[in-house]
Amino acid sequence: MRQDDLAGAAGVSRQFAVDVEKGKPTIQLGRVLLLLQELGISLSVDIPDEASKTLSMLKARRQAKRETSEDSGA
Repeated sequence: MRQDDLAGAAGVSRQFAVDVEKGKPTIQLGRVLLLLQELGISLSVDIPDEASKTLSMLKARRQAKRETSEDSGA
């Protein structure tokens, strides 16, 4: 697949696809995931138990904060 075809199908610029291919150290992960999806490549992440607990706690805090904001009309 050509870079411009891949970029167009994934909704990113050709330059972004080139940057990813060249290994540019500062790229947007979400856009990389779009490229991978278009190529049929899946990515999985193995989160250690301790990190999973921390992420769950942070998620609960964020949800509580949102609910508080919604209740106050903010």
